[in-house]
Amino acid sequence: MAMATVDEADVEACGFCALQILDADGHPKTTKGCQVESPWHFSVAADPGTVLFEASFVATNPLFHLQLQGGDAGDFLSGGWWAGGAQPRDRSGLLCVLEPVECQGLVAELEASEASEASRSFTLQSSLPFCSKQGASESGSKAPALRGAVRVEVEAQRLGPLRVASVQLEMPTAAWLEWKEYRRKLRENRKAWPAAKAKDSSDQDQGGGGDGDAAGSAMGLEMGGAATMSYDDSGPPPPCSIL
Repeated sequence: MAMATVDEADVEACGFCALQILDADGHPKTTKGCQVESPWHFSVAADPGTVLFEASFVATNPLFHLQLQGGDAGDFLSGGWWAGGAQPRDRSGLLCVLEPVECQGLVAELEASEASEASRSFTLQSSLPFCSKQGASESGSKAPALRGAVRVEVEAQRLGPLRVASVQLEMPTAAWLEWKEYRRKLRENRKAWPAAKAKDSSDQDQGGGGDGDAAGSAMGLEMGGAATMSYDDSGPPPPCSIL
């Protein structure tokens, strides 16, 4: 059996970034301006030891955009990054999860900083579910889990609402390499257990569903202490329904 390989040169690096608004209970909001999705583009940062994943959105799109509202307390900005374009989305393709942050605080911070260039962006934290804690510190305690920094740029529309224009995920190269190796192991595991895959297919044919890697068009995950999303991206971003 041929072993799965790792794309060391990153020539095949591609995938999607999806952002959406969740309510206080973690459920996706289904109104206009609550979900957006776009392919991300991979590059190596000027900073050694860092890689970038950048996705851009059309903030002027009247239907498919993501708007930050300051008036509704309990709304949270959430999101995730996936590798590849498999449908339905596969858990093994989950790359990074944006840690939910309350929209009201973000809008207040942007408004307080006036209409300067700096006021049009902010930085959030993301968790890397498949990355381990990297060794131990000099004091002997475990090192914290690797994390990613997410820079979000927004544009103010004519009547004042703030819409997300782009997001840039900055990840340590060590985390990117570890994720690629972990995903290779997942592919090897699938090949080693074909019977389990056949059983899942049989269950689905009988309407039993199955609990394989494919999570369907509505997938809810909780990894690294951060709730992610469930959504369906078959076509233009639909009213929210959500590695």
